[in-house]
Amino acid sequence: RMNTNKRKNLLATFVALFASGATVHANAQNEFGESARAQNVLDEIIVTSEKREQNVQDVPVAISAFSAEMMEARGIVTPQDLQSSVPGLVIGEQYQGPAKVTMRGIGSENYFPGGDPGAPIHINGHYTQNTQYVLRDMLDVERVEVLRGPQGTLYGRNAVGGNINIITKRPTEELEGSVNLDVGNYNKRQVQAVVSGPLSDRLRGRLAISDDKRDGYVENVGPGAVGDDRETSDYTSIRGALEYDLTDTIQLYFNAYYFDDVGNPAQRLLGDYPTGPQLGGPNYWELNNAGTNPTIADPFKISQNTPSESTNESRGGSLDITWDLGNVEFRSLSAYDDSTVTTFADFDGSSVVNQQGGFTLPFETFTQEFQLLSTGTTDLNWVLGLFYYDENSSYVLQNFREQSTNDVNGDGVVDQNDPRFMLFVPYDMDSTSLGAFGQMDYALTDQLEVVAGLRYSADKKEAFDHGVFFGTEGQALPPVCCLAFGLREKEWEEVTGKLGLNYHINDDVMLYASYSRGYKAGGFSIVQEPSYDPEKVEAYEVGLKSRWLDSQVQVNIASFYYDYTDKQDFQTFFDPVLGFNSFQIRNASAATSSGLEFEVQAQLTDAFFIEGSLGYLKAEFDDFTTIDIVSPIGGGLRDLAGNKLPFSPEWSAHLGAQYDWELGELGSLSARGDYSWADEQFSNAFNRTAANGIAGDADFVPSYYLVNARLQWTSADADWQADLYVKNLTDEVILSNPFVDNVQRVYGTYLAPRTYGLKLSYSF
Repeated sequence: RMNTNKRKNLLATFVALFASGATVHANAQNEFGESARAQNVLDEIIVTSEKREQNVQDVPVAISAFSAEMMEARGIVTPQDLQSSVPGLVIGEQYQGPAKVTMRGIGSENYFPGGDPGAPIHINGHYTQNTQYVLRDMLDVERVEVLRGPQGTLYGRNAVGGNINIITKRPTEELEGSVNLDVGNYNKRQVQAVVSGPLSDRLRGRLAISDDKRDGYVENVGPGAVGDDRETSDYTSIRGALEYDLTDTIQLYFNAYYFDDVGNPAQRLLGDYPTGPQLGGPNYWELNNAGTNPTIADPFKISQNTPSESTNESRGGSLDITWDLGNVEFRSLSAYDDSTVTTFADFDGSSVVNQQGGFTLPFETFTQEFQLLSTGTTDLNWVLGLFYYDENSSYVLQNFREQSTNDVNGDGVVDQNDPRFMLFVPYDMDSTSLGAFGQMDYALTDQLEVVAGLRYSADKKEAFDHGVFFGTEGQALPPVCCLAFGLREKEWEEVTGKLGLNYHINDDVMLYASYSRGYKAGGFSIVQEPSYDPEKVEAYEVGLKSRWLDSQVQVNIASFYYDYTDKQDFQTFFDPVLGFNSFQIRNASAATSSGLEFEVQAQLTDAFFIEGSLGYLKAEFDDFTTIDIVSPIGGGLRDLAGNKLPFSPEWSAHLGAQYDWELGELGSLSARGDYSWADEQFSNAFNRTAANGIAGDADFVPSYYLVNARLQWTSADADWQADLYVKNLTDEVILSNPFVDNVQRVYGTYLAPRTYGLKLSYSF
């Protein structure tokens, strides 16, 4: 772990850099078609975070916004890359597939049917349930807006931690397009193509295609595992859009997409193979001479005998209708998604034992939102809305493991061909949500504005447990064994809102303060009878948004305090009735999250840009007593008051610098480097370490740093571009998400090692 003095010196360095100024750089064009860089000022970014177009510096919310050019310069290829540039944001990959998005210590707890994220993702204004999108590319994206802090009034009952808006590029009036070829280490080869333009006087279209292939960076050294490397990439993404002017005042915007992803995630056993009897039966690792786990010496090596398979197939579409009624605009936003996620993996961590399992998660979602908003230039701006969400999903768990009677020859060695114990758990969930909301801001004076918002949410969930079935491989499963709860249903209602004041010292400096209430619906855990309660938050935030020296320097500061009631927490444990690992969402009585965030940007010259951010976060449980079945200290009952919330590093920092050279007829050259650092954190509310009864740091995620670099050449006519890039330049080993099972085995996932490549692009 980083010692205190070293950490203080690092933070002091960042503070000194911020005091001297820092930057953001993008090649966005101003209204006169001339780049802001050429004028030696920072670019302005227009966002729609509050349902209307606004300069990001005029929105009284902590937002990190990135244009397409800014993301390209920083090497932000997937939303997962955003965590290096956004204070308080952590995005980790689960071995089972879904991504875990956490903002300021608040995130997703239930990844299964009916689960609600604490920091949802919206694509073109539409809520999306399939979080695997954040692990893949963002081809043809116009901008990304990361809103930190509760956004319950405008974004609904899920946004108790924040919200990520991904806005794709719209069809264009003129014909344009691009073709990209990206090749790199691990035999990476990616082809992308975009074409956009008019199809008639009133109709415009856009098509974007991405196909990505890459060998795995985790080597399987098990016997007979040649060519079975893990963490490969193999996906195809297709997205099409049509924009149609039905009349002079009514416009239709249709999007459709298809996404097919086939992968093989590497679930790593991080410690030694188990010793002694296992769950009352023999130890198959010892019986079969498993030896030493290769992952201990090298996290990018495993020894497994079960193929790892993960698929994600999604298809869907959205239809937006915009009707200009003069000083009022009406919008209808409709979206449908049909996705199926499957995962099957080896969870014994060896090549001599057959313990494996997986799940299938099909779900269909439909959302409908109606908005009515003012578009005039009066002192009063307002928006009214109605929202409906419907989810029909299922979850089928399959678990296979050796039986204690598998030693058929009596020689003490397990025959890999012997039948295995089978477990089958089917589960269905229907979830609906209704919302009605309104928000207004009114200019009391030329400098002072008041903001007020209110939302009513009504949620209903119906869970159906078919039961738990088990038997022997090759035989029909017997009737249900236990915990066949049948149909369970429950409803929740909540009123939330926001009240704020904005004070404009001048056109470039704004102070804001707000109070808001947020809410996340309750729900059901799989094969666990009691429901869990809704999570509620009262949030206080004050901030500064400012530009100085004729828009050459930008300084944004946000300070916040959140008070959570019935904070939902995800816990994994061994269920002695079922005989396998299970999970349950439990409510902590109270938790708080507070902190301070600095984002500083500066354009020092017309060629040199730097930027930086620094975040401090104190997120912990205030009142939470629960049972730790894994580490049963004091009879298993643990008081977690004072423990850190999962994935809430106390400090985080980022520093980026870019320099541009104009080469005349040879075009231009740009060099950029980015450094990010995240403090140590925990992946579980128990904050388990070797000091409290678990062998090894079961929940501990060490601090880490990440260095990315890029060299970009652009031709004089801007038609051709070449990017030479490297990510994780120093090849750091970065633990992402450790977790511990019922017998104190610790598993985990890691961020990618050093990757590099060359991307060639042609635009027309």
